[in-house]
Amino acid sequence: MNTLTHRAAILPPMRSLTVSYLLAALGFLGVSGVHRFYLGKPITGIIWFLTGGLFMLGTIYDLITMESQVREANRYALPPGQGMLPPGAGYPGAYPPPQGYAPPAPPPDPNADLRNPEVDLELRVLKLARLRGGRLSAASTAAELAIPVAEADAKLTEIAKAGHANVDVSDEGAVIYDFPSLRV
Repeated sequence: MNTLTHRAAILPPMRSLTVSYLLAALGFLGVSGVHRFYLGKPITGIIWFLTGGLFMLGTIYDLITMESQVREANRYALPPGQGMLPPGAGYPGAYPPPQGYAPPAPPPDPNADLRNPEVDLELRVLKLARLRGGRLSAASTAAELAIPVAEADAKLTEIAKAGHANVDVSDEGAVIYDFPSLRV
């Protein structure tokens, strides 16, 4: 993701003065207060809507002060500590990220240690069994843990002989190791 796209993803859209004027002009057509909703003022938007823009006096006031209202709405849209955009500056990307900002790190993969050869194979097999609803085959275990099928079969057989898994045969003839205590 490039910097411009990343900034666009983290900053909310800015309010437009032109759109605000057009929405305020709807008050002269009998639909007052829409511009207030647009500027993030829903309570006064409802009041304007129910009273015809405070009997048009509020709408006229808003038309006079629209520029400062849009500036205020945009100021609240920026992240804390970031000032307003300078006149003529583009948005987004007019500002570098705030000092000390780092994009959020992706969440850690809870299954990352399944393929880690430094983690005991038996622990990896048991964790995989828990993730797969308590049923594994040698081939699926080998594929998930990135180990040879013979090694997966030997470990699953060892766990079954110790009494921690049952050995079943599926309708297709595959040997399935069932871990009843790890069923989710």
